[in-house]
Amino acid sequence: MLKSAYLKSFGCEIERIAAKFLFDDTICLENLRPYDQQVAQLTQIEQEARKLFDLLQNILCRPAEYSPKCMHKSLMLIQYLLAHGSDFCVEYTYELVLQIDFLQEYNSAVIMNEKNILYKLKGGSADEGEPVRNISEELTTLLKINTTKSLLNMRAMNALKMAQQETSSSVGGGGGDDLLVGFGGVDHGATKVRQNKATAGGFGSGLAGKKKGEYYRNKMLHLFNVELTSTKLLFITSRVFVYPI
Repeated sequence: MLKSAYLKSFGCEIERIAAKFLFDDTICLENLRPYDQQVAQLTQIEQEARKLFDLLQNILCRPAEYSPKCMHKSLMLIQYLLAHGSDFCVEYTYELVLQIDFLQEYNSAVIMNEKNILYKLKGGSADEGEPVRNISEELTTLLKINTTKSLLNMRAMNALKMAQQETSSSVGGGGGDDLLVGFGGVDHGATKVRQNKATAGGFGSGLAGKKKGEYYRNKMLHLFNVELTSTKLLFITSRVFVYPI
């Protein structure tokens, strides 16, 4: 792919790193962590973050030009950066809401059959788009029920928790958990969330249904690895309230 070769050779630093693993289908998902960490560090520089999200936008807008694995890794990178990238990543991700939402209907077989007549003659190709659809649904839900401000607040809470864990580990010698839950990390189980029973319009009530509301609240908490001890979170529409027990 011409664009891939160009970025690997002549792109800025963050473009070279991203192109190396996004466009290479031989790099499996289990080996992405080092690349994600490098990219997350570089997003602290606004110009680098802007270049990266321009690249991601180009990929998400052209699903027919990129492989299902490339689409999947692009969405996983966005998910990782929401939790561990700079604040610029949260702002720029909201510019991609429509593209991410659209990928809930992604079907690689339909795209390939329309793109290449040889696939039709051979009876069509198998759909490899399920992972893309799943992560697209998770990201779309997360972005639609939150605002930039509420996600930044969640990140700040997670950063505080990480600092507390590092302090306790250095004092007590504990190993600590894998905090990168948003990208293939450890699922620590359901996190208890107090529901605002007095507010009929709260997330989880109404059309979405109570069970679906609880499911997506837990997915959000797992994404940012927020484990509450002395405080509890209450989600109402797009706002986050923190109050003492």
